[in-house]
Amino acid sequence: MQVEISAKALAQIEEILSRGSFSNATEVIETALQELAAREAAHWERVRGMIAEGIRDIDQGRYVALTPDTAPAILADIIARGRERLNARSGE
Repeated sequence: MQVEISAKALAQIEEILSRGSFSNATEVIETALQELAAREAAHWERVRGMIAEGIRDIDQGRYVALTPDTAPAILADIIARGRERLNARSGE
């Protein structure tokens, strides 16, 4: 398999190699791929955990059904919490 690497990626690889932590570009790329795989695995584990938590909440009756009557309040709550999160981020 041949892979084309952008000039930016090549420069990054060369920078990493110049620090002496890796012997060659293959080691750099293999390590980066391992890190990416680990990060993705952790992400999907968090997603599975959130899904399991949601299922437990539903099973235990901790939910509000979205109906025409409840939708306005639920959506207003979602918007308010989103704004709070954005405001918290802008204050960082």
